[in-house]
Amino acid sequence: MLFSAEGTLLREYLHSGHLHLFLVEDFNQDGREEIYVSGIAMDYESADRTVLDPDTMDGASAEPRRQLLE
Repeated sequence: MLFSAEGTLLREYLHSGHLHLFLVEDFNQDGREEIYVSGIAMDYESADRTVLDPDTMDGASAEPRRQLLE
């Protein structure tokens, strides 16, 4: 979930698994920070790293058998 400084919900991303690490950084040096999350994708039973754009993030992770509804 992404909130404004006032606490208003701006955007929401749902993940079918567990997210453990979060980092906000501009690794690609395009002048905009992205949200990097890592954890476990339950349906794939493997590690997962996802990069979210704070301006457009929305929806849910794609999982073949455990798809979350958006």
